[in-house]
Amino acid sequence: RPRAAPFPHRASLVAVVVASRMPKEKGIVNTWDIDKQFGFVSVTSGKPDAFLHADHIKDRSLREEVKRVGMKRGDRIRFDLEPPETGRGKMVAVNIELDGGG
Repeated sequence: RPRAAPFPHRASLVAVVVASRMPKEKGIVNTWDIDKQFGFVSVTSGKPDAFLHADHIKDRSLREEVKRVGMKRGDRIRFDLEPPETGRGKMVAVNIELDGGG
């Protein structure tokens, strides 16, 4: 008789730990709709453009500033990529930070 795995949640925990150690993606904002608080980023690694939303900005003060004045075409950012909640559409940029480096 097969035994149940001692830690059935371990696989998902390992995935979270591995993802948190991966280097952030980098990209350049190519569009921003200030009224809707979203835009798109060109990913410098060559992956397809990703969706970004003001609510996914990591730093609260930066998030509030972006909600007031928006992001600008050409802003350089770092972020993690997640699949869209619906399973369809572009990848989603989350944990967004300004990229001060080159």
